[in-house]
Amino acid sequence: MDVELLDKELSKVKGYRGSAILNHTGDCIQCNLSDFLPKEAEDRFLLYNDIFKNIHINFKKLNIEPPENIEIETSDRRVIIVCSGEEGRVHLHIIVIFDKSVSVGKILTQKVTSRLIDSLYS
Repeated sequence: MDVELLDKELSKVKGYRGSAILNHTGDCIQCNLSDFLPKEAEDRFLLYNDIFKNIHINFKKLNIEPPENIEIETSDRRVIIVCSGEEGRVHLHIIVIFDKSVSVGKILTQKVTSRLIDSLYS
């Protein structure tokens, strides 16, 4: 698995702020957030990961299949969180942050995360 793939591919996009690959328990495999020091970036990604995990837990309580990805839009940022699959051999959470104005962020993130997840099984 090329853990630098997200940064290599998405950093070419104006408005890309950073990305992270975490295991399902929240350990950072790769974390990079342009405006923050490494420890601060990791702490922020852990919070996003906790939000995603809580969404999964609450969906299951409602007997609803949890989402594979979510997109959070704030006044200035767009945060995309993708799960590689709870039942997969490897269970990762991939988080990508763009400026809000980057409307193609979700499409680009889906393409790159698909390649990243496919590389886990090749």
